[in-house]
Amino acid sequence: MELKNRFIHLKIRRYDISEKPEVIKKSLKIASEATLADLKKELQDLCGITGDKVIKVRYPDNTLIPMLFLLQSPEE
Repeated sequence: MELKNRFIHLKIRRYDISEKPEVIKKSLKIASEATLADLKKELQDLCGITGDKVIKVRYPDNTLIPMLFLLQSPEE
């Protein structure tokens, strides 16, 4: 079985920096064998987050997305 990487396009808002942050567009590459810890580390690196801060992932309608959903392949 071939391992594949996926790209997820994100719009990031850093509420720890500002109450009304600008949107920053980034892409995140996720390996098919990535774990939740790997994903959290990648998001921290992508956003320049240090320390143990809460990361919330949301749909465009502002509802929360469990981070595990990002690890699922679109076929699941």
